[in-house]
Amino acid sequence: MAGTAMVTLADKESTFLIGRIIQGLGGGVGVSVSRGLSRQLFNEKQLNVSLSITNIAFAIAPAIAPLVGTLIGEYFGVSAIFYFILMMGLIALLLLFSVGSTINQYTSPNSANVLSDTLALIKNSIVNIVSVGIASGLLYGVVFCFITIAPSMVMQQFGLSKTMFSIYSLFATLCFVVGSLTNIRLAAIATITKFKLSSIFILGLSLLFCLVTIGTGDAELIAILIYCYIAFFFIGIAMPCSVTMMLGFSKTSAGFLAALTGFFHLTGAAAGAYFVTLFTAGPTLSFSVTTMALSMGSVVICVFIRK
Repeated sequence: MAGTAMVTLADKESTFLIGRIIQGLGGGVGVSVSRGLSRQLFNEKQLNVSLSITNIAFAIAPAIAPLVGTLIGEYFGVSAIFYFILMMGLIALLLLFSVGSTINQYTSPNSANVLSDTLALIKNSIVNIVSVGIASGLLYGVVFCFITIAPSMVMQQFGLSKTMFSIYSLFATLCFVVGSLTNIRLAAIATITKFKLSSIFILGLSLLFCLVTIGTGDAELIAILIYCYIAFFFIGIAMPCSVTMMLGFSKTSAGFLAALTGFFHLTGAAAGAYFVTLFTAGPTLSFSVTTMALSMGSVVICVFIRK
């Protein structure tokens, strides 16, 4: 809220930039703490459900936010977007106050040995932690590959309107949500098994899509959409599994592990968005090769993950 207020009232570029940085810091804390709290509040079975529902929120928000922001900006001006964000921050704060006492009843007091326990965790499990983080981050990179290249790969190449492109993108988000819901239903299967199988399915799908793209010179719109929708479904299963695995290393260091999860996911997202722009080939071929490389890297890293 403080960052948004700075942005709203900014009369210089530096003030605007500082406000945006503060916004990002606040948002990053919220993402990490929500996952860390889930680890403290719920047992393993409940944690899987909680993180899957949180994963759905993380998928829906970026899908609808650009549309809401565009509508507010067009009808009320750009500054109205930040007033709207300020209002959303206030609502979130009030919601936190409303459940704060309940959360305190179910969370254990902070351990005096958090630092020593975290250092011991890093010493004993760093290979596993990094392996899970990189493997899941690479899959997250597939999502941002699509977000980065989709306008030129889908809208410009096939002459779609912004409305149709938005509809197709919303279907991709819906597949991600269905994957997260499916993860809840597959509670009987071990989390690590679901994650590894999802990575393998995505790799197989990526290889097939890449062969089709190379063989035909370019893929039809229906082939691109089918690939993206199925891939997003399995990523929707894999993402909450990866967070569950990361948080499962330690309850005491849940905050540290949640922050580390966010770091790996955002790094993977940045890598996917960057790598797909490096190719000088057509957008579809660049997308297929990049997603194949990312999913292959995830499967290879999975070999190093131990129970």
